Amino acid sequence: MAGQRVVLTEKAERTLIALRDQARARQDTNSFPATRDLLVELENCADPFAPARALVGGLSTVFQIDNGVIRLYYTRLGSTVPTIAILHITHQITPRTAPYSVFAQLILSGRYDDLFRKLGVPVPDECQNGAKPTLQ
Repeated sequence: MAGQRVVLTEKAERTLIALRDQARARQDTNSFPATRDLLVELENCADPFAPARALVGGLSTVFQIDNGVIRLYYTRLGSTVPTIAILHITHQITPRTAPYSVFAQLILSGRYDDLFRKLGVPVPDECQNGAKPTLQ
């Protein structure tokens, strides 16, 4: 399935631009290329929607990929020509920041409900019934 189209939501695009600008300001030659490389890797990934990349429970329509510095959360759009929609980008993955937990709470708070509807992706079950996530 390599060569699928990757699109960024507005929020993800703003984050990507901010990461680029921060990297330029610090003259950091690693962080922005790491993000760009991860996007290219995702675009050329053989199976970006493999079960091992999926989040758990009601969040299973959301997937993740990371390179130790950047984590991308994405979902699938369309069925005939798969398109990857990047929902959220997290920078500087450390146990202290717990990016999965933070992102899951954002999703389950309902903050992304309108975006899911706009993209035509089912809103995760827990958002609809108000249950709290079980984070691993």
